[in-house]
Amino acid sequence: MEIAELLYDHYKDTCDIMRQEVSKRWRLTLAIIALMLLLSLLIVDESEGMGLITGYLKNQYGDDIIIKFKYINTSLIYTYLIIVMAYYQMNIRIERLYGYIQGIEEKLNKQEDFGVNREGAEYLRCYPFMLTVVDRIYKWFFPVLISFVAIYKIAVEEVSGIFWMDFIAVCLIVVLSLLYVSYICFNEQYLHKEHKDLNWWVRIGKYFKEK
Repeated sequence: MEIAELLYDHYKDTCDIMRQEVSKRWRLTLAIIALMLLLSLLIVDESEGMGLITGYLKNQYGDDIIIKFKYINTSLIYTYLIIVMAYYQMNIRIERLYGYIQGIEEKLNKQEDFGVNREGAEYLRCYPFMLTVVDRIYKWFFPVLISFVAIYKIAVEEVSGIFWMDFIAVCLIVVLSLLYVSYICFNEQYLHKEHKDLNWWVRIGKYFKEK
């Protein structure tokens, strides 16, 4: 089999993996939105939120179930943390796959009579304003909203023994959000060891703006 055929088969397989990852990301996005709405309901009207959760649990497990809401509340926050972590991991994996696919396209285009540009030059050509807005939502707005809901939720909680477990989860959510934005929006590669030959102030400058 020729190199071009091997590359093209690998290209198709990678595009299939990309579609699967995008589908998983969409499900994770819906799960995060559902949890944000539930946590927001608990912030605005805790009794209504508690009634909704306890009603669902009793419907699933029977009226005899004993529910301590503070544990349910902590479980929701940690569920939020786990799904947010999976969402950020998925987004970074998708971003890396885009770069990898574009690299394969460049190699294919060096072969005889190949013109594969679906994820590279053709995708970026006359990039629609609507997709630019969606891109900003994924990169900036959503991480800010995720962190805001978590911080606001912990801010209105009463300080008790289990409060500090919730506080740790919220801190992790904020840290993950900051690290996600760092990778997606800035030139994080300049902070890695491979650029240790550069002075630290040059590395910081390149991190914020490519020169």
